[in-house]
Amino acid sequence: MREKAEGFLQWKGTTPCLDLRCLCGETTHIDADMGMYHLICGKCGQGYECGSIITMTPVATVPEDTDRTE
Repeated sequence: MREKAEGFLQWKGTTPCLDLRCLCGETTHIDADMGMYHLICGKCGQGYECGSIITMTPVATVPEDTDRTE
């Protein structure tokens, strides 16, 4: 059994929406027009690359309309 679950996010020209919590402590929000590969914090100028690995947190119950893998 794996130590943790993770998902590989494929950036395919989607319109992402993100709340960013920067290392400098700034919390901000961005709505990108197309894929979001890199970001820069508007407060401190720190640049970030948006990775493809997302955290998968196990839960006991899920909403009825939740997507299911095949």
